[in-house]
Amino acid sequence: MIRHLAVISLVATLTAAAPGAARPPGPAPELAGLTWLSGTWAGTMGEGAYSEETWSTPAGTCMVGMWRLVEDGKPRVLELLTLTVEDGAVVMRLRHHDGALVAWEEKGAPLTLKLVRRGNREAAFEGTEDGTSIRLTYRRTGDRLDVVLEKPDEREAYSFTKAD
Repeated sequence: MIRHLAVISLVATLTAAAPGAARPPGPAPELAGLTWLSGTWAGTMGEGAYSEETWSTPAGTCMVGMWRLVEDGKPRVLELLTLTVEDGAVVMRLRHHDGALVAWEEKGAPLTLKLVRRGNREAAFEGTEDGTSIRLTYRRTGDRLDVVLEKPDEREAYSFTKAD
């Protein structure tokens, strides 16, 4: 009898998790204006380097992103990103990893950037890394996504096109 109940419980759990059964919660108003970022974006970074960034659609107070840089067929940088709503503000957290998923940042200290400017398909985030100010700007024009990373003595620009 107990085994029969366990099987029924397992079937009920699997049925509840079946495709189409679960629907993500709608986006929090703070993230609803960032849905333009959702999707997969791909580009190149010189000869032999492939760059890809993917963002989920917002669900409640969270979006999840992934960026990877592959050089000569091998992962060079893997990055996990989140956008969350905290005290009514949008916060980006990110952590870099090497190809073996060894994190670059301290265990309890992901890089944290706050949304400081939002426009029509544009968002800028600012924070500090090791005492140095950082600004990360996303700008979408049609099927193109431009990302600019700015530090006091450095500027890196990445261009992607919609891949999905």
